[in-house]
Amino acid sequence: DWGHFMKYQLQQVDEMLAASMNHPSIMAWAWFNEGPSNNEAACQAYLQCSLRAAEADPTRFRTWASNKREEDKCLQYATAVSFNNYPAWYSDKHDLAAPKRQWTSSAAWARQNFPDKPFFISETGAGGLYEWSDNKTDAYWTLKYQQEVIDADVDTALADSNVSGLILWHFFDFKGSLAL
Repeated sequence: DWGHFMKYQLQQVDEMLAASMNHPSIMAWAWFNEGPSNNEAACQAYLQCSLRAAEADPTRFRTWASNKREEDKCLQYATAVSFNNYPAWYSDKHDLAAPKRQWTSSAAWARQNFPDKPFFISETGAGGLYEWSDNKTDAYWTLKYQQEVIDADVDTALADSNVSGLILWHFFDFKGSLAL
């Protein structure tokens, strides 16, 4: 029941806003992480959440982390375009040129289709197993490979004027070293 779901979804948006309204690090309000934004029937839910957030706080971006990327049908209701993607990790494994290729393409698409909205890389990166960093094959799951993928993501974001920001996703803190 869509009405039942949205009653609680909007309550959740209200609770998010109330809990974090005065937090200085909040730059955007977001909902439906990797939700069904490629389905036009879902767009009313995205619109309702965006309107609710705008009513309480018109100063911050309103968005969601879309893994539907260029297939997203609801982006007209966002004030910032935010895409999740893991090039060289989930797709194009071991292709360290993939982050530049994929993020440059997505950022150009966002600029062409939504020229007045900033584009954020809302989730990206690679996994790495703690202390597995000295592998000559640069294997998947090594900290070395994780660093190389993240370096490619960050370098692309910094070099592309169509990218307004980047958020790395990490499940937990990890030990780092300049020796990696």
